[in-house]
Amino acid sequence: MELRWPPHIDVVIPVRNRARFIGQCLDSVRAQTLQPSTVVVVDDGSTDDTPGILAEYGRYWPRLHVLRSEPRGASRARNLGLATCRAPLVAFLDSDDIWLPEKLERQAMLFTSGQPELGFVHCGCFQIDEFGRMPTGGRTHIPSKRGDVFGDLLEGFYHVCGSASAVVARRDLVARLGGFDEMLFYGEDADLWIRLAHLSQMDYVPEPLVGLRVHQGNSHLRELPRKEEVFLFQRLRIWNKWYDRIENLNAVLDCFRLEVWSDTETEAIRARPNFGLYGRLKRSELELARQLFPDLLSYVRYALIVTFRRIKSRPKLRPILDCIKSIVARHLILRSNLLLRLMQKMGKFQMTSE
Repeated sequence: MELRWPPHIDVVIPVRNRARFIGQCLDSVRAQTLQPSTVVVVDDGSTDDTPGILAEYGRYWPRLHVLRSEPRGASRARNLGLATCRAPLVAFLDSDDIWLPEKLERQAMLFTSGQPELGFVHCGCFQIDEFGRMPTGGRTHIPSKRGDVFGDLLEGFYHVCGSASAVVARRDLVARLGGFDEMLFYGEDADLWIRLAHLSQMDYVPEPLVGLRVHQGNSHLRELPRKEEVFLFQRLRIWNKWYDRIENLNAVLDCFRLEVWSDTETEAIRARPNFGLYGRLKRSELELARQLFPDLLSYVRYALIVTFRRIKSRPKLRPILDCIKSIVARHLILRSNLLLRLMQKMGKFQMTSE
């Protein structure tokens, strides 16, 4: 359904312990050339000065509506905010990011330009540091896909620039899809964009209108043990939802195989080889995870082939190759008679005596 100008937009901001940044975030919303109808901030169990700052803003900003909840994560906080929204459009903003003043207006114009099938819009973004400045070498991301992007997101792994902070969507469509998946704590935004793209089309404003803040406290998830593996399984869970709809399954599996290898490589360089990941993949309830590698030998072979190719093209990294060879030999091949016989049969492994 096409909207008339100016359309009403509600804004949802989840926050937890962002006293340093929430003021700048809210100021960027107050500076919008197209003012939102309501700004819903969901305080997800803050223990710092965030509640006091929100209370101060609420004294002179009637559009601000603050909800408080136990700490349940960003997905739950966004869904709580969504439940109170009434405008036809909803915009998401993370509490440490900022918008340029014309952000909402530029995106809202696309919803009123005769595209009734349009479900969500994103825009370009740029990096800022903890002081709100563009750091030296900071990256700017410009969108490149519009229209029917379901295949691009699902099989091409197209990244929606700026993620949650850059998206404006039709509220009724997001509500019909159930909002953000609260079982996910990583990639929950990408999950929603895939589901939106399955039912609607996407458009974008090319200009970078969102400042994504990069700082040490960006995410508590960074402290997770084996976080690369945790993130991998979260992404596998998202794509597994579409297992029967993926046309080019081998291409998708190859992308995830590379991600598995990246995790194994990272742990190997830390002298903590993660060969147990293969077993966790095969025992997973996710069909996509179980299909990645037919057997242990294929898992090892894929990791070695990719590693050798990369390091061979970069001579400075060859010492790492020797380290990985040693780790594989000590922790995997020498512990398996089957693998040892196979490698010797292939002429890839010889026992030497001193």
